[in-house]
This record gives sequence, structure tokens and C-alpha cells, in this order.
Amino acid sequence: IKMEKGLREQPFPDAILREMGIRLPSTLSELSRIRNIDPDKVERYGSKFLKLIARSKKYYEDIAGGQEQGEDVHDPNHENVVTISSDDEIYGDWTEDELNYADEAQNHSPYFLDDTASSFKAKGSLSPYP
Repeated sequence: IKMEKGLREQPFPDAILREMGIRLPSTLSELSRIRNIDPDKVERYGSKFLKLIARSKKYYEDIAGGQEQGEDVHDPNHENVVTISSDDEIYGDWTEDELNYADEAQNHSPYFLDDTASSFKAKGSLSPYP
């Protein structure tokens, strides 16, 4: 309504909208009984709001009616979920050779030779400089 009419502000403040949602009025006279509501705005925008309220009320009754008939409302937090992981999920489509190569690559560094640590021990010093 705000964009349709080019208004700077919404026709009714949040407190009034909250009261509309609680009371769910169905006529303009019921709507005008809401405390601190502007009668001019009720006259101008009330019918559009009553349509929205009627739609919301029907939706609420449909939901509440389902609960009264013994239907359970689906709650995803009350589902039993069993997760079973497999090697395929963990390693993807890697072959055994690729996995072995990856393990070997972790043990070797391209920046240090394998015999570096042993040469330090042989000299008795941890410094690579003489």
C-alpha cells in the first residue's frame, strides 16, 4: 500500500499493526475501535487491510484446524537422522594410488632434503651454517 500510493511512511504504525494481528477485526467499525488508530486512515486504507487480515485469519484457522483434528505439525527438529559416512564421502573419487601418493607427499617437503636432519645430527649442531 505504501509503494502503491507513494506514501513516505506506512499508513499504520507497528503498534497498530500488532493490534490488528491480535484482534483480527473483520469490519471497519471493529478496526476503528483499536486504540489510537487514526479514523481518517481507517477510512482510506481500512478495506485493504481488512482483506489482508481476513486472509491471515483464514490461514491461521486452517493451521489451527489441522491441529485440532489430531494432525501433527511437522517439526524437522524431532526427526531421527542417521548419518553413515563411507570412504567415498570422505575421500571422494580418489583412487588408491592417488591416496598413497598424497600420504607420501605429506612426508616429503620440496623445500628440504630428506637427509637434512641427519646431516645436522652428524655434525652435532642444529644450525645448517658452519
